Amino acid sequence: MKKVLALLIGIGVFLASLPAADRSADEAAIRRAMDQMDEAYRLRDGEAFGQLMTEDFENWLGTDKGREVNVAAGMAQLKSQPGAQYKRSGEIGIVFVAAEVALYKAYWEFSGMSDARGKPVPPMKLLGACVMVKREGKWQMAAFFSRPAGK
Repeated sequence: MKKVLALLIGIGVFLASLPAADRSADEAAIRRAMDQMDEAYRLRDGEAFGQLMTEDFENWLGTDKGREVNVAAGMAQLKSQPGAQYKRSGEIGIVFVAAEVALYKAYWEFSGMSDARGKPVPPMKLLGACVMVKREGKWQMAAFFSRPAGK
């Protein structure tokens, strides 16, 4: 029994001494993809926006499935809200759940929007999480989830 215990402790010490995977290049690539998405949104460039999504991209509710459907919905919303602006106002972090799957968490602020009657809507702050996947060496968004950030 002592030999087994010693072996298990030895394996644990060995595994603890192994270097953690260096994710810095992937983290930088995910941040670049998010910067590109911000720019595409700012420019109202649906084609560029769509290239940063997976073909099977899904929205928060699961009602809009697929890149084309989501890009069309997003661009229609922007067309109906010509003064709408958004920006990431703070990154929370990146969590890798697998080598090629990560969650990107941040705060977003939306402003310049109006209701159906044209009355200005107060700016909103959202807490969001993007499911990012790496396919063929490129990080893309597979899903986006958000909720009001609160006070």
